[in-house]
Amino acid sequence: MSSVQPSSEVLDRPPTEVECCGGESHCSGDLPGANPIAAMSGREGCPPPLQWQQVLDAFREQATPWHTQTIAGRIDGRVWGEGPTLVMLNGLGGSQELFALCAFLLKANCRCVLLDYPTGRSVTWSRLTDSIAEVVSEFAGSEGC
Repeated sequence: MSSVQPSSEVLDRPPTEVECCGGESHCSGDLPGANPIAAMSGREGCPPPLQWQQVLDAFREQATPWHTQTIAGRIDGRVWGEGPTLVMLNGLGGSQELFALCAFLLKANCRCVLLDYPTGRSVTWSRLTDSIAEVVSEFAGSEGC
């Protein structure tokens, strides 16, 4: 028989001192520096994870949109954050929004440049790669990559 408790039992009760901090004395009592998690129920101890919808909404609202015309067609994108430039290239079937979570996590340290490739039947592989290289060099030169 396993000594591991079912997850519902663990979540429905406050954590024990051993579970919250290895049983150190600062876990109990109202001392300054006491662990506030010890006083909360198991469900209150951890904030809910950030929802991906919230990240995507923040990306759409806060990231600065940009576009440029290239030999392959119009390339649209967004820039989010400050610091050294980091260009994120999505898969050919994806969009810039695939990297919204990465940009959200890196925006405090990097200037994240995300882009959408041009669409249409006239876009050849060589035109696309040349256009992307042009965009990358534009952004790299603008902020000292």
